[in-house]
Amino acid sequence: MGEDFQGLYFFSDWCSGLITTLDPSDGYASFVEIATNHAVTSFGEDEQGELYVMSQAGGVYRIVNPDNPDGCGSDCQPDITGDGTLDFFDVSAFLAAFTNEDPIADFTDDGSFDFFDISAFLNAFSEGCP
Repeated sequence: MGEDFQGLYFFSDWCSGLITTLDPSDGYASFVEIATNHAVTSFGEDEQGELYVMSQAGGVYRIVNPDNPDGCGSDCQPDITGDGTLDFFDVSAFLAAFTNEDPIADFTDDGSFDFFDISAFLNAFSEGCP
């Protein structure tokens, strides 16, 4: 996945949470836009070259290329961070997303954020992933 964004400069608008890329080879914003609804505070990269973004609320999210579904890591719903493991970081990311009413935390797909979403997340988390 890291190769999908190799050489691009990422930046974000604090108010809108929109992430955009700039390709320094041609100097134009390439408009690989990612709408986050979060005030982005930082970007980071892991040892595998995966790109992450941190929100003001404390959530950490992996950026994936929607044009490359094979690079999307885990299909496991409670793996919120998308790193292929279920751990504290997924719980923390879920809680941050739930607090900010991020659609990723709507585990019941009913458009509301309530006890049932928390229960559904905890059930899926405890069942683990294939």
